[in-house]
Amino acid sequence: MKKIFYTTLFVVASHYAMADVFGESAVNYNSQIIDQNNYSQNMFAYTPMGGGSQVLHPYNRDSAMQTLFEDGTWNAWGGGTAWVSSPTGSNKVVGSTTYNTPTVNDYAYGVSVWGQTGKIDGFSLGAQISSANPWFANNMNGNFEYGYYGTMPSQSETALNQLYLEYQYENIVQADVGWITISESPWLVPAAALGHIMPSASYQGAQVSVYAGDGWMLHAIAFNAAQLIGQSNFTGMNFYNSPAGYGNGLIPEAPNSSSDGTVALGANYKALNNNLNVRLWGYSFQNYDNLLYADSSLDMHVNKDVTFNVQGQLGNSTSNGSTNGLTSSVGNPLYPQVNSDEISSNIAGAMASITIDWAQIGAAVSTMWGPEDSFGHGQFVSPYTPAINTDPIFTNSWNYNNIAVDSATSQAIKAFTKFTFLDGNLWINPTYATYTNTSPMYNGTQEWDLMTSYSIPQVQGLNIFNVFIYEVMPPASPIPTVLSDQIVIGYTY
Repeated sequence: MKKIFYTTLFVVASHYAMADVFGESAVNYNSQIIDQNNYSQNMFAYTPMGGGSQVLHPYNRDSAMQTLFEDGTWNAWGGGTAWVSSPTGSNKVVGSTTYNTPTVNDYAYGVSVWGQTGKIDGFSLGAQISSANPWFANNMNGNFEYGYYGTMPSQSETALNQLYLEYQYENIVQADVGWITISESPWLVPAAALGHIMPSASYQGAQVSVYAGDGWMLHAIAFNAAQLIGQSNFTGMNFYNSPAGYGNGLIPEAPNSSSDGTVALGANYKALNNNLNVRLWGYSFQNYDNLLYADSSLDMHVNKDVTFNVQGQLGNSTSNGSTNGLTSSVGNPLYPQVNSDEISSNIAGAMASITIDWAQIGAAVSTMWGPEDSFGHGQFVSPYTPAINTDPIFTNSWNYNNIAVDSATSQAIKAFTKFTFLDGNLWINPTYATYTNTSPMYNGTQEWDLMTSYSIPQVQGLNIFNVFIYEVMPPASPIPTVLSDQIVIGYTY
């Protein structure tokens, strides 16, 4: 125990010493999140853009109308994407059954416009509207209603994604009420996600954030409906039963098992010149589960070019009532993993990496476990992330998601690298992961991903993103080994 204590003390003390080498202590990042020039509801806020967002100054306007419109800001995105997925080899035979997996080609294009007014006594209004495939949808994709796991709608769809009232009090309090996006919560899919041409999700509810000082940012969230990608209205459906989740939902036999409400409380703590980050979150998904989650990240700088990073995570998922959202598939032979309506699961993970100037290399491990007689033989439940792969599990791949309902109790290992060039405008991210779990259909799955993003500096706001996926499935799975590729070309102004 003493060895652990002195080792920890040495690491922390060394980190403080290294921070002193690089000058004065940095301003705590959390103290700057709530600011009149930080638009947390803007899904384009962190993307390179032509024109930028309005930077506000303390003007004395002649009228409220001038304040609302001349102090407001807006951004727009337009682009297109293509997805190709092709099995390798001939039809797959499992036992006495032959499975035919066709080649899939999906195409989509769209535009999104977001805007927010200036503030009067701290209050402002905001909205976002998006449209996908307004013309030629049938010519491009026929009757295929949803594209690649719902991330690129194949049908024609126009939606009002956001309409909200925001209040800010200095740099301390911010509240958003209405149809909002949520970007600070690890287990709620945000609006912006790689490969998406429309907002991934919006929520009908409220979020309140408070900077409590000393590096602590506190959040409270409540909503009673969500609008998932490709949908035009807000409902209680989620990625377990919505068409946006793997075509017909991860549990298509539960089409009416909605959730009437979600509440969440979270805290984000930063310290050590922003090199230490800790997140603590708790959720209650009505009709599904209670979810507790914590993770931490620590950067340790050797010098200005070399940084070590270590991360850890823990989570717990348990039933919070009838769990009717998952029970209607119990006993269905097509879904043997849905063996119980009692949710009881845990997750743990660790990740380490080193960054040397423009190159990063790292590895991650994770595990999920729970009672054999619980839902999915110990399956973790998260209604608003599994089909989009934006949950915080360290070992997720582009296709494979650790908490998809058919993954069951599992272990995973992931190796990754990332190379950044041209002043950060070009990055290349190869990864490899392998998965072991109690489902024969997925036990032994391997996935290689290659992600590339290039923001063209000569045309500020123009970005090209591509992901190539090679997924090898086990012999017991009816899914064959598949080669897939998606390219997205978009412009943000």
